[in-house]
Amino acid sequence: MQENNIPIFVKEYEIRYKEVNDRQEATPVAILNFVEETAADHCAHIGRNVYDLQKNGIGWVLYAGCFHMDKYPRYREKIKIKTWISQFKSFRGYREYRVLSEDNKLLGGFRGLWLYFDLEKRKPIPIEDIYYEKWPMRNEKAIDYEIDPSKNLITNSDSNKSFAVQRYDIDSNNHVNNVRYMQWLMEAIPDEFYNKAKMQYIQGTFLKETFLDRHVLADCKIISPNELLHTVIEKEHGTLLATARTTWEWD
Repeated sequence: MQENNIPIFVKEYEIRYKEVNDRQEATPVAILNFVEETAADHCAHIGRNVYDLQKNGIGWVLYAGCFHMDKYPRYREKIKIKTWISQFKSFRGYREYRVLSEDNKLLGGFRGLWLYFDLEKRKPIPIEDIYYEKWPMRNEKAIDYEIDPSKNLITNSDSNKSFAVQRYDIDSNNHVNNVRYMQWLMEAIPDEFYNKAKMQYIQGTFLKETFLDRHVLADCKIISPNELLHTVIEKEHGTLLATARTTWEWD
């Protein structure tokens, strides 16, 4: 698909039973799963399948991002996710996503800062020319928010949960998948927010990876009636793994 002569990749989904909450709405975790899947398919679309990249010891790693949802799709509704690259810079790629209803109404959007990564040396590397050729940049943001990475720790949290890293949490790179951090973050949210409000916005940063059989602590702090701060820490080494800030709309 093309808009303004710049290719935009589109993938369609139907909201399944396991992806909704007790209000029959897709969860933020489900939305991030769709976002990740769409990026992977966009790689395959240009002949750069993520597993082929892994065989060559390289891959795309999500470092930070933000999303804003005006409306969450409901069970069995069909949605479209459109994605494009807004900027390449050395080893960084800024990817945009819009979440649309089946009849093309805007539901929300996501902006992600991805790093092109040497998986063995665990460091960013310059983006290859094929991406500039196959993914021409479109100078447009999906949502009117800036990605703002954070390394801020929480002191005196209002709620927290501890988890052991299980096999289910591990992805094909043999470390915890980014979306799992989002799941841990959601588990630590106070009940009054989770049960009576909807997450409108999240700004998140993925700082370090963790692995099977490690233990993590998700902390949450209430900073206003509509805003929460979050961290995920690896308990063995006290390492800060991820941070986030969320805003909520009350029912």
